[in-house]
Amino acid sequence: MSDPILPFAVWQSGTNQNSIPANDNALRSEILNGLVISESTDSQPGSPARGDIYIMTGSASGTQWATFDQYDLAIYDGAGTWHAYAPVEGIVVNVAGTLKRWNGTAYELVAGLGDAPSDGTGYVRKDGAWVAETAAANRYVNVALSDMTTDITTGTAKAVWFAPEDGTLASVYIGVHDPSSSGVVRVDMNDSGGSVFTTRPAIDATEATSLTGTAAVLDGTVSFVRGDKFTFDIDDAGTDAKGLQACIEYAPA
Repeated sequence: MSDPILPFAVWQSGTNQNSIPANDNALRSEILNGLVISESTDSQPGSPARGDIYIMTGSASGTQWATFDQYDLAIYDGAGTWHAYAPVEGIVVNVAGTLKRWNGTAYELVAGLGDAPSDGTGYVRKDGAWVAETAAANRYVNVALSDMTTDITTGTAKAVWFAPEDGTLASVYIGVHDPSSSGVVRVDMNDSGGSVFTTRPAIDATEATSLTGTAAVLDGTVSFVRGDKFTFDIDDAGTDAKGLQACIEYAPA
């Protein structure tokens, strides 16, 4: 197992051969400030140059490299010896012109300044660095289809929802504050092309949501743009049901 690259080695006052920790620290510093570190080869170079630096792969071979651990940072001292140091969490190294940070398990790309890296992945600025962009989480919106005290009644366009941004519907379910004492509560959701469902959500008698009744099935991919209008019909009202709401889940574009 290689020594961690940090902290640097120290020596005691009054001891001899302080060149050993001093040279060791010089190599560590050279790695951390290296202009270009390579990580694309398994084979120990036959004719390395002084100051060559590599990140060890999991299949490194060669008299010295084979003894190093994966992810070690190895530097050639120009005198026939490779020196390897284990990364510590948080260090940043220059890998083939791109800054990468060791996160404890891998070297992750974190270019600090300038343009976003161009490796085919989307990036956003976060805490002064470029980080890989992740897909936006789904969003949820509740739409009231009735008040809390009046028995719901059937009818068209009982409520309306205007899309706040571009996106795609993921799911829709409905719920009531006061369940129906008999009969189902069933709702339809419509855009300009008609119903968005092949199966409309329905709440069984004495139940609070369609999650335990008939789940909605969307009519394929239902995409929308900001400002698109959706209306809600109450097709079945049950008996004594009150406080009807629809919960819309959608994925932003």
